[in-house]
Amino acid sequence: MNSYYTTEIDEAITAGRRAIHALNRAESALSGARSFGIWDMFGGGFFSSMLKHSKMEEAQRELENAQRELARFKRELADVQMTGQINIRFDGLVQFIDVFCDNVLVDIMVQSRIKNMMNHLRETRQQVEETVRRLERYKRGG
Repeated sequence: MNSYYTTEIDEAITAGRRAIHALNRAESALSGARSFGIWDMFGGGFFSSMLKHSKMEEAQRELENAQRELARFKRELADVQMTGQINIRFDGLVQFIDVFCDNVLVDIMVQSRIKNMMNHLRETRQQVEETVRRLERYKRGG
């Protein structure tokens, strides 16, 4: 394997690890939003609602960062002729509805969306981890 290709593989591995880290941060932020959301559903009041929205904004930033890192990872994979079905999305409308229609039904819907997003993040992280492992095996000659 020539040094150019080895460098490209190293860059893809690094981008994959950065994507994994970003996905972990996004999941952690969503977990915080989910916790405050549960508190809010059971009568936490204005304070818990504000904390939940703060966590949701943090989660949104982390999700956007994860999306950028995943896009970088995809570009690096293309450099080594590897592709993957890695995609992440977030429906910002949920937060808007929850802010203006704060009631238990909307809170339940938001909790469901958060849970679904966390599952999607885990699946995406597993895809990235497996791809990074494949790159590492390939680099070692296996």
